[in-house]
Amino acid sequence: MKSKVFAVILLLKILQLTVADPVNISSNGTTTISKEENSFFFNWLVNITDQLQAKVHTLFSSNMIIEAQVANEESKINNDTSVILSKDQQIKDKLNELKKRDEQVKGQNELIHLKDEQIKNKSLELQKSEEKLTNMTEANQKLKNNLSVCEATIREDNDVFVKRDQLIKKANELLKQQDEQMNKKSAELKESEGKVNNMTDIIQHLQSQLENALEKYKQQSKQLKEQIEQFTQQNEQLMNKTEQLKQKDTLLVSKNNEIKTQSENIKNNEIKISFLNKQIGSIEVELSQKRDHLLIYSAFQRCPKSLSNGISRIKLPGAEAFEAPCNSTGWMTIQKRFDGSENFNRTWNSYKQGFGDIRGEFFLGLEKLHQITKAQPHELIIQLRDINGNSSYAHYNNFQIGSENESYTLKSLGNFSGTSFNGLRVHLGMKFSTYDQDNDMLDNNNCAEHDLGGWWFNDCGESSLNGKYYKYIFWPIFVGGQWKNNVNIFYVYAEMMIKPKNY
Repeated sequence: MKSKVFAVILLLKILQLTVADPVNISSNGTTTISKEENSFFFNWLVNITDQLQAKVHTLFSSNMIIEAQVANEESKINNDTSVILSKDQQIKDKLNELKKRDEQVKGQNELIHLKDEQIKNKSLELQKSEEKLTNMTEANQKLKNNLSVCEATIREDNDVFVKRDQLIKKANELLKQQDEQMNKKSAELKESEGKVNNMTDIIQHLQSQLENALEKYKQQSKQLKEQIEQFTQQNEQLMNKTEQLKQKDTLLVSKNNEIKTQSENIKNNEIKISFLNKQIGSIEVELSQKRDHLLIYSAFQRCPKSLSNGISRIKLPGAEAFEAPCNSTGWMTIQKRFDGSENFNRTWNSYKQGFGDIRGEFFLGLEKLHQITKAQPHELIIQLRDINGNSSYAHYNNFQIGSENESYTLKSLGNFSGTSFNGLRVHLGMKFSTYDQDNDMLDNNNCAEHDLGGWWFNDCGESSLNGKYYKYIFWPIFVGGQWKNNVNIFYVYAEMMIKPKNY
């Protein structure tokens, strides 16, 4: 670009010298000189040349300032690289966009290379013109000397430009290395790319102006004024962008400090949380131990009368504590059916341990009943209500069942009283049966499997309160002057309760 400008100046100088010493070459080779005729054109050309030269020098100085600013921005970018690398996670979303811009920059670099080749071609054309000038007559010897001086100056400038091109190539190599890092840069690089795009537009605009300067000198003056205004605006934009970069650097520093502070706080909080978790674990262990001791000391061996209806903790000697529903008169509920929400067709182990919700439908468990009734004699009361709303009860004053080795045999009932039939009379002495452990008196049938629930079955017998809800909950009723257990009267409510005898 500089060589082209110098070529323009050189041509103007040639024209100036030619006009200063005008030569008219005739067809026979003789020359005539007429300075007076071209004095006006000479003065105009001198003024235009001086103005153009002054504006070109101004343009070069502006270009030098811009290059220095760009170099400063590049040094700042290099200094900020270490900061930007720490922001990898924040910049990943910008990778694709930056890659596209890389391709655009590469395309622009190719255009710049094409423009450089065009400039080189123009330089070659200028060299040919210089060779033609060397063939001029002796009358133009002074002009040759001036041209040789100009050529030497141009060569020096070309050497400077060659060195500058080498520096630019090295800078391009550095830029290529930085392109690998640009994948990790933040929105700050967008502004730098904007600068590069603006500089490319300026260079292209200047090149078009220099090409048109050879033919339109008058228009070049206006174009140079526009260029100066554009450079002024660009300088202001660069200053603004520099201030923005400084502000963003300050924000980055403050954000990094905040992140460091937060990281330290997080580490400290993690240490505190770990310490507190350990304390909580030890406290939970201690609370669990104390809870177990408290449950042992606060549990009753039977339902207390002093408490209102609710759940009480029962603790028998040699057995684990458990919860059971109790009423204010000391009765403990051991079985309850009222809505069919609980499945009573359970395994032997389920009936042994107990199942269901003690606040809803449930069975307390055969092993607990054995431990309770073994410790002391207990009464049993069974409360019933059929589908028609009729209520009745059966009471036994000495209820006891055996151990698991005895298959939880119904060992004792005592005396019967109540408003219902003695539905357990034929079940006394029977072992408990479930669908997976058949202990009834039938050889080819499993009563628990048929009734879908466990019970102390004989040959199935007269009662079953744990069968399928509504259909197989049955108890003998009084019909036609006698008790019958095969009448289609379905019970919707059944509750079995015990309490210590004479309590």
